[in-house]
Amino acid sequence: FWLTNRIEMAARFDRSGILPARARVLANSLTIPAARLKLPEYQDLHGSLSAYWETNRFVLDADAAALPQTQFTNLPPLEAKLHAAGDTNGAWIESARISAPWLRAELSHSARVQFASPYLAEPVAAIVEADLSRQPWFAARGRLSGKIQFEPAAGKYPTAAFTFSGEAMSFRLPSEMARAGTGAAERGTNVIAAKSLDLLGQLVWPQLKLAKGEVVLVDGSTASVHGRVDVEQKTVAEARARFEGGYGRQWLPSGLAYERARLTANLSGPWDQLNHSGELEVEAFRAPRLNPTRLKTRWQGRQLQLPELQITATAGDSTLLAAGAAAWGPDSKQIQVRALTLQQAGQPLLELARPFAAIFTNQAANTWRVHLDPVDWQGGNRAVHLAGDLTWPNQ
Repeated sequence: FWLTNRIEMAARFDRSGILPARARVLANSLTIPAARLKLPEYQDLHGSLSAYWETNRFVLDADAAALPQTQFTNLPPLEAKLHAAGDTNGAWIESARISAPWLRAELSHSARVQFASPYLAEPVAAIVEADLSRQPWFAARGRLSGKIQFEPAAGKYPTAAFTFSGEAMSFRLPSEMARAGTGAAERGTNVIAAKSLDLLGQLVWPQLKLAKGEVVLVDGSTASVHGRVDVEQKTVAEARARFEGGYGRQWLPSGLAYERARLTANLSGPWDQLNHSGELEVEAFRAPRLNPTRLKTRWQGRQLQLPELQITATAGDSTLLAAGAAAWGPDSKQIQVRALTLQQAGQPLLELARPFAAIFTNQAANTWRVHLDPVDWQGGNRAVHLAGDLTWPNQ
């Protein structure tokens, strides 16, 4: 018995050999509770299984189906079917199909698989369609369709070339991310919405290559990524990401805005020690009592450590240049400033006399201690001197 299901098994052995001469496995009435499958909109899954073995050959049939609950009559039935036959060397999958509210997947034609490398004897494709609004794991909308082409390979697994496209897609951010922008959730901006999505790549184990990953967001902004990942070693051999447009303004606190941003980033290294570098440009950044400003940032780092960080802010004929480093930890953040220069019409007005650091330490829930090294910013007959310690928000 399994989950109260009755499964009958029988076998007959000859005097020689370790495999049975005949065998069968029968389960004419299988039931799997919908709650166990996390399908609250559906009744329990019912199905059957039969497998027969004789003279080193087998036949396998399996099917399962679940009907929607009476209050969810708009949902399609959930179905899965498999029919295969074979011997000790391999199997012939004559048909395989999965049909669920959020997913439909089916082999393009029958396929021969082997129990030793190469496991796939001939090319076969899987046709996939997904309705994101009906999957149970995260809040999303839109449709995704595509094809996975499997090819025989001498390695551990067959190669798999995939192409997918989607349209009218949206993803709702978790509430804690939405709260990162003041009032974002109240303004209904905790949703990422895209006009289209295109993916093209190939898996030649263990190398996963994404040749094309492009998203066009609802406001016309574009994002793309391509690269190569070693799945077995959990490393990024190389990857490059780009973004251009005005998307993201909706998450800024009230009073902050910009017209357009451009981002390029390069990634490499182990997943848990990821190296990254890049450049971010922001056009016409606006804040209270601040003229429209062009911001440009360049960085190089690993994980949350940024040993090289440069920031340029330009408004009119005035430019502020800063260079330094930054490090983010769970209880401590540190910013080191090696250079800080204010220019007007290309001429320096104020320059940093020596480097300084600002250290932010988390002392308790929502309480931070801030230490600022002495800052000497000088030029001509002008000078700015700062230093201090404070506990935010208490003092």
